[in-house]
Amino acid sequence: RYDLGLIARLSAEKNIPLFVKLLAKLNEVSARPITGLIVGKGEEEALVRREIDRLGMQELIELRPWVDRQDLPSVYDQLRCFAITSHHEGFATTLLEAQARGVPAITTYSAGYCAEFVKGVDPVTGIAFDPLDVDSETFIHGLIDLIENSDSYREACRLKAEQFTEDRVLGHIQAGIESLIGQRSTK
Repeated sequence: RYDLGLIARLSAEKNIPLFVKLLAKLNEVSARPITGLIVGKGEEEALVRREIDRLGMQELIELRPWVDRQDLPSVYDQLRCFAITSHHEGFATTLLEAQARGVPAITTYSAGYCAEFVKGVDPVTGIAFDPLDVDSETFIHGLIDLIENSDSYREACRLKAEQFTEDRVLGHIQAGIESLIGQRSTK
């Protein structure tokens, strides 16, 4: 099992060097090694590998190529906690998938609806953070606590993900669009 995992395109907006730095900070204070998994491919792969080397995290972070979507459940099942370190997002499907597999998450506030999803939609199923928080002992210890107690979040994560099924979310959007179209045609 990996303590913290990230599944993303290896691109600048995903801010994967922040993930690597976060794991380095966790390992500075943790009583045991904290391991990480990055699954993805993209134009910043060489940069990510250099950052892993620069911070001496080669033994603690595994970088794997992207897998087919149908193989992602087995990847999520290897994680204690899921991470989104993006500069910006909409609502990441990987977050919803991780939660559906019972995996709590951390996400940057700048990652669109992701932060609201883990922290603002009951029950709380993770931590939202600012990139500067990586240097905060309070944040690091809170994340270690989330990782160590990840099993206690499993059912809440699954229940929350069920609230955001395609039919429920897209059904409301479709009904709204149809309502707007109906209002427009009557004018």
